[in-house]
Amino acid sequence: MNCPKCHGPLQFVRLPDSVDIESCPFCNGVFYDLSELTLDLKIDNLMASRYVCPKCGGAMKVGTVFEGKLALEHCAGCQGIWLDPGEVQKLRQLSGKDKIAGAR
Repeated sequence: MNCPKCHGPLQFVRLPDSVDIESCPFCNGVFYDLSELTLDLKIDNLMASRYVCPKCGGAMKVGTVFEGKLALEHCAGCQGIWLDPGEVQKLRQLSGKDKIAGAR
């Protein structure tokens, strides 16, 4: 799998609770399966994105969460979420949860 942003090879990273995510060592973006997130994200305002899903190869869409406070890429096909550098921290801040990945 390659990064949808910089096209570098993604690496698997094991998080606590045995959650494996894909991370780009070059641009520091991360890919989560929606089922790996402890948050119920309501993604609004979905629009076409120029990026391709690193997991299934489908077209990604960009949408907003938390009333437009954070934009992120979402794949409707495999339900993956791509977060750019800094967006994990922003998601934690907006959700009020330190642990955003793991068992629900």
